[in-house]
Amino acid sequence: MFKCIINGLYKKRINKQHWHDYQNIISDLPIEIDHSILQPENLIAVANLAEQFKLTIYDAAYLELAKQLNIPLATLDTDLLTAAKKNKLAYALRT
Repeated sequence: MFKCIINGLYKKRINKQHWHDYQNIISDLPIEIDHSILQPENLIAVANLAEQFKLTIYDAAYLELAKQLNIPLATLDTDLLTAAKKNKLAYALRT
């Protein structure tokens, strides 16, 4: 998750004030690592999503995990947001 935010900062999609706000919010979250995405059937699903929506494998893995958990996906990435909307999993962030 931090990588996504740092990437957004680097690409100037997130300003420095938002970065500090996100740091404070994320540091308080009970973050869990889900290794189930590494199961062969999930890797195939990720590859299919990447191909279908022209996403990176990294972004497709987030989308697949959101699908499995049936949770909204918050992103500033337009391609990932489009894919999330098509899967009824989008949560639009304001910049």
